Amino acid sequence: MKEYGDFILKRKDNIIAYQLAVVIDDARHRINHIIRGIDLLDETPKQLYVQQCLNAPSPYYAHVPILVDGQGFKLSKQSRAEAINIHHASQILFDLLILLKQSPPLELQNSSKIDILSWAIANWDITKLTGIHQQQLF
Repeated sequence: MKEYGDFILKRKDNIIAYQLAVVIDDARHRINHIIRGIDLLDETPKQLYVQQCLNAPSPYYAHVPILVDGQGFKLSKQSRAEAINIHHASQILFDLLILLKQSPPLELQNSSKIDILSWAIANWDITKLTGIHQQQLF
């Protein structure tokens, strides 16, 4: 872990820090695939290290591009990004599949949220994402 140096596992107030908590939680729930934003790519080696130290299983990780505003800042609650309109959830899901280069069929555009998510799960192809960072864990 020379590249990352020391990182906190337990805070001074005795609360378990994120790096340890997420590894324990993932192992406890038998999580085997983690898909998250590219902004968390630097956290993955730290979690791998903790998993190895604890003899915990290592999930398969993939990091997808994040949505940014015109200045390149991540869209999030923290940056006060506008909330999505839940009344248009199906259209938003469809548009996100396009952004993630998953090529949903046009006839899916007017489908229910459940149908769109079911299609996405059955047809997800991580290799379609350009600039994707993946790490297979053993």
